[in-house]
Amino acid sequence: MNLEKEKNTSQKDIKFILDLLNSSKLDEAKKEVEKKIKKYPNSPILLNISGAILTAQNKLDEAIESYKNAIKIDPGYAQAYNNLGTTFHKANKLNEAMDVYNQAINLKKNFVEVYNNIGNLKCEMGKFLDSFSYFNKAVKIKPDYFEAYNNL
Repeated sequence: MNLEKEKNTSQKDIKFILDLLNSSKLDEAKKEVEKKIKKYPNSPILLNISGAILTAQNKLDEAIESYKNAIKIDPGYAQAYNNLGTTFHKANKLNEAMDVYNQAINLKKNFVEVYNNIGNLKCEMGKFLDSFSYFNKAVKIKPDYFEAYNNL
């Protein structure tokens, strides 16, 4: 995430919420991010984090809305597009996932996670040969990206 985009919420606050999320303390993370969103309702990074928490809680429709709001505020936020794609994928909305993954790549050409995610999506769609090119692209960009190697 690009912390420079966030002018109001401190890096310390964002790190604290992300640490809660990464520790699977989802209810605590949700409470913290909701407090910050009340204070900074136009914060794309907080809305993106909220989407990640909601996705982890399997509240996919709410997560999708949160990501869309982040993108509405910052249309150049490639990470929010990637996260939205992941949530669409999880919700089995595969065409929507592909659309937003492509938007993420248009914003950030060497976004390895998106290439890996598209590879996974192509596999789920039964397009295994197509998936190889996306996994290979991820590895070409980041030679030590073990997730793409594993998927290959």
